Amino acid sequence: MGQSEEHPAVLVDQSALASPLIDSPEMQPRECPIPAEEADELRKEKLEAIRQAIAGGAYDSEEILERSLTLMLQKLEESQDSTQP
Repeated sequence: MGQSEEHPAVLVDQSALASPLIDSPEMQPRECPIPAEEADELRKEKLEAIRQAIAGGAYDSEEILERSLTLMLQKLEESQDSTQP
């Protein structure tokens, strides 16, 4: 998927996205019961809906901000700990 002005590429630390729900067996990839073309089109539609929700502020909340800041501070502390003798 290419980068565009409307939807620039965003680099995300994937480890920050780990959660019990995402890591559960039910959420793991499995054989798709629909044709690949149809699955690809559904994926594109879902991504577009998510992009619109993000642009519209649907994911802006104090809870998400707090969680993000906590994870960033943890990562910073871990990186500082690993660089000290």
